[in-house]
Amino acid sequence: MTVIELDVEIDPHDSGLPGSVLIDVEERKFTDHGINVKVLAVEEGHGFGVSEIVTIALSIAGGVASDVIASSLKSATRGVIRRVRSRRSRSDGSIEGITELIDRERREPQQTESERDPR
Repeated sequence: MTVIELDVEIDPHDSGLPGSVLIDVEERKFTDHGINVKVLAVEEGHGFGVSEIVTIALSIAGGVASDVIASSLKSATRGVIRRVRSRRSRSDGSIEGITELIDRERREPQQTESERDPR
Protein backbone atom coordinates (compact mmCIF):
# COMPACT_ATOMS: atom_id res chain seq x y z
CA MET A 1 0.00 0.00 0.00
CA THR A 2 1.29 3.46 -0.94
CA VAL A 3 0.83 6.40 1.43
CA ILE A 4 0.82 9.94 0.05
CA GLU A 5 0.42 13.13 2.08
CA LEU A 6 -1.29 16.04 0.34
CA ASP A 7 -2.11 19.62 1.34
CA VAL A 8 -5.44 20.41 -0.30
CA GLU A 9 -6.47 24.08 -0.45
CA ILE A 10 -10.26 24.29 -0.51
CA ASP A 11 -12.76 27.14 -0.83
CA PRO A 12 -15.69 25.64 1.10
CA HIS A 13 -19.25 25.67 -0.30
CA ASP A 14 -20.40 26.63 3.22
CA SER A 15 -18.03 28.92 5.12
CA GLY A 16 -19.49 27.65 8.40
CA LEU A 17 -18.14 24.14 7.93
CA PRO A 18 -15.12 23.21 10.03
CA GLY A 19 -12.05 22.30 7.96
CA SER A 20 -12.01 18.79 9.37
CA VAL A 21 -15.18 17.88 7.44
CA LEU A 22 -14.37 19.53 4.11
CA ILE A 23 -13.24 16.17 2.74
CA ASP A 24 -15.65 13.29 3.35
CA VAL A 25 -13.19 10.55 4.31
CA GLU A 26 -16.03 7.99 4.35
CA GLU A 27 -17.02 8.71 0.72
CA ARG A 28 -17.94 5.47 -1.08
CA LYS A 29 -15.77 6.36 -4.06
CA PHE A 30 -12.78 6.10 -1.72
CA THR A 31 -13.78 2.94 0.12
CA ASP A 32 -15.07 1.14 -2.99
CA HIS A 33 -11.70 1.61 -4.70
CA GLY A 34 -9.42 0.63 -1.81
CA ILE A 35 -8.43 4.17 -0.84
CA ASN A 36 -8.25 5.15 2.83
CA VAL A 37 -8.18 8.84 3.72
CA LYS A 38 -7.18 10.40 7.02
CA VAL A 39 -7.27 14.11 7.87
CA LEU A 40 -3.95 15.01 9.52
CA ALA A 41 -4.26 18.79 9.98
CA VAL A 42 -6.32 21.83 9.06
CA GLU A 43 -5.18 25.45 8.78
CA GLU A 44 -6.45 28.69 7.29
CA GLY A 45 -5.54 29.39 3.69
CA HIS A 46 -2.84 31.92 2.90
CA GLY A 47 -4.72 34.05 0.39
CA PHE A 48 -7.79 36.24 0.41
CA GLY A 49 -11.15 34.69 1.16
CA VAL A 50 -12.16 31.77 3.32
CA SER A 51 -9.98 28.96 2.01
CA GLU A 52 -8.79 26.15 4.27
CA ILE A 53 -5.76 23.92 3.82
CA VAL A 54 -6.54 20.33 4.74
CA THR A 55 -3.58 17.96 5.05
CA ILE A 56 -4.58 14.39 4.29
CA ALA A 57 -2.88 11.01 4.09
CA LEU A 58 -4.05 8.78 1.26
CA SER A 59 -3.40 5.05 1.66
CA ILE A 60 -3.75 3.59 -1.80
CA ALA A 61 -4.00 -0.04 -2.89
CA GLY A 62 -1.59 -0.94 -5.70
CA GLY A 63 -4.04 -1.37 -8.56
CA VAL A 64 -5.93 1.91 -8.17
CA ALA A 65 -5.45 4.32 -11.08
CA SER A 66 -4.32 7.85 -10.20
CA ASP A 67 -7.22 9.43 -12.12
CA VAL A 68 -9.68 7.41 -10.01
CA ILE A 69 -8.00 8.77 -6.85
CA ALA A 70 -8.14 12.36 -8.18
CA SER A 71 -11.78 12.02 -9.21
CA SER A 72 -12.70 10.52 -5.83
CA LEU A 73 -10.96 13.37 -4.02
CA LYS A 74 -12.81 15.99 -6.09
CA SER A 75 -16.21 14.39 -5.51
CA ALA A 76 -15.61 13.94 -1.75
CA THR A 77 -14.67 17.60 -1.24
CA ARG A 78 -17.30 20.01 0.08
CA GLY A 79 -15.93 22.97 -1.82
CA VAL A 80 -13.70 23.96 -4.72
CA ILE A 81 -10.15 22.61 -4.71
CA ARG A 82 -7.85 25.52 -5.59
CA ARG A 83 -4.44 23.85 -5.23
CA VAL A 84 -2.89 20.59 -4.10
CA ARG A 85 0.68 20.25 -2.82
CA SER A 86 2.75 17.18 -2.02
CA ARG A 87 6.24 17.05 -0.57
CA ARG A 88 7.75 17.20 -4.08
CA SER A 89 5.25 18.95 -6.28
CA ARG A 90 2.21 21.19 -6.73
CA SER A 91 -0.84 21.20 -8.95
CA ASP A 92 -3.95 23.19 -9.61
CA GLY A 93 -7.26 21.77 -8.44
CA SER A 94 -8.16 20.09 -11.72
CA ILE A 95 -8.54 16.32 -11.96
CA GLU A 96 -5.75 16.27 -14.56
CA GLY A 97 -3.38 18.26 -12.34
CA ILE A 98 -4.12 16.14 -9.26
CA THR A 99 -3.69 12.95 -11.33
CA GLU A 100 -0.23 14.07 -12.51
CA LEU A 101 0.80 15.00 -8.95
CA ILE A 102 -0.30 11.60 -7.61
CA ASP A 103 1.51 9.83 -10.48
CA ARG A 104 4.75 11.67 -9.61
CA GLU A 105 4.41 10.80 -5.93
CA ARG A 106 3.75 7.13 -6.68
CA ARG A 107 6.85 6.87 -8.89
CA GLU A 108 9.16 8.16 -6.15
CA PRO A 109 10.31 5.97 -3.25
CA GLN A 110 8.31 6.30 -0.05
CA GLN A 111 9.74 8.38 2.79
CA THR A 112 10.92 6.63 5.89
CA GLU A 113 9.49 7.68 9.27
CA SER A 114 12.65 9.65 10.10
CA GLU A 115 12.44 11.55 6.80
CA ARG A 116 8.80 12.48 7.52
CA ASP A 117 9.48 13.57 11.11
CA PRO A 118 13.17 14.38 11.65
CA ARG A 119 13.85 15.14 15.33
